[in-house]
Amino acid sequence: MNHKIFFFLLSVIIFHSCKEGGISPGKGGNVSVLPVIDQYMLSNQDGMKDSLVQAHRRAAEVIINNRIKTSAQTTTNALEKDNWHYEAFLKGSNMTFGSDLKGGWIDFKEQNNYSYGSFDQPLGGGKYHLDTDKNLLILVDADSRVKPQEFQIMQNGDGLVLVGQPIYADNNMQVKLNRKAGFPVKPTAPPLQ
Repeated sequence: MNHKIFFFLLSVIIFHSCKEGGISPGKGGNVSVLPVIDQYMLSNQDGMKDSLVQAHRRAAEVIINNRIKTSAQTTTNALEKDNWHYEAFLKGSNMTFGSDLKGGWIDFKEQNNYSYGSFDQPLGGGKYHLDTDKNLLILVDADSRVKPQEFQIMQNGDGLVLVGQPIYADNNMQVKLNRKAGFPVKPTAPPLQ
C-alpha cells in the first residue's frame, strides 16, 4: 500500500514539474526552459517588462494574421530555400560573430512558419510574414516569453541582412546571415599533444 502512495506522489510531482518548467503546451509545443536569451539568438528584450512583451505580442498577432490573409497565397519567397546561418550580430555597440554565435540558424518554411536553433539542435519556432513589396519581415515566436520583431531585409544572393525596426524596439540591432544547406557544424576540438 505504501509503495502505491509513493509512486502516485512521485508521478504527481513529475507531472507537475514537467508542466511548470519543462515543455509547455501551445502552438508548436516547443516552449523551452532555457532563458530567452539562450534559446533565441535574436533576443533583444533585456529589461523589457513582461506586460509590454505581451502587449506587443497581441498587437503583432493581429498584424501578422492580417498580412498573411491579405497577401497572395501563391507567392514564394527566396527566404524559404535552405537554412540561414548567423554570421554577425550587432546590438547597440556590441558585435558578436564567429564561435560566439553558437551555430545559430533560422529556417523559413512554407505556410509562414519558421524554426531556429543552435548547430543541429532546434530550439524554437513561430510564425513569420515577408512583405516582398516593402521588404519587411515580421516574426512572432511560439514561445509567449519572446517579444515579436520586425526587420527591414536586404538580400543579395546568399547573403541576408536584417535591420531592426522601431515598432518593437529593435532599431538598435542588425544581423548578417548566409544561406547554407543543412545546419552549422560544431567545431572539432584540437587534438591533444
